[in-house]
Amino acid sequence: MNPTANGGDAGGRHPAGPRFAVLGVTDDRDFCRCCGRQGLKRVVWIEDRESGAVQHFGTTCATAPAKSFGVALGVKAAIARFEDAQRLFWTRVNAEYRRRGGRHVPDKGRRGVFVAADPTLKDAITTELRLAGANQGSPDSVAQRSEHAKRQSVLGTES
Repeated sequence: MNPTANGGDAGGRHPAGPRFAVLGVTDDRDFCRCCGRQGLKRVVWIEDRESGAVQHFGTTCATAPAKSFGVALGVKAAIARFEDAQRLFWTRVNAEYRRRGGRHVPDKGRRGVFVAADPTLKDAITTELRLAGANQGSPDSVAQRSEHAKRQSVLGTES
């Protein structure tokens, strides 16, 4: 689990109350430890500072009992950071897809919905950007790193 990968702060913790700490929100689990619900898109990781136990909960279970522990604001802030990071990631994927010549076409089965004309290219870009973010700690564009490498090779310097 890496709560900083999707919206955690540099220290990985968000102040949320005296006993419990919201570590972050990730999509690396798809079930709630509290209610057992399956197929979740994201989970909230919370640490019990007294016992050191770290558990993951669905966003509803994480906020409902949190009111009495004073962590509801920390949970909501972590969820907002996760959603912002997801929006930024998909914006970068779509920008890189268009930069490489990809285009979106209307989905024949859903009115007003557009899909990638070349899903293989979009999947490859998605994988590249996920790996770039995991390996470098930031989701910089593959194109930006490629351009930087080209400039360095022209100048004869290493990055």
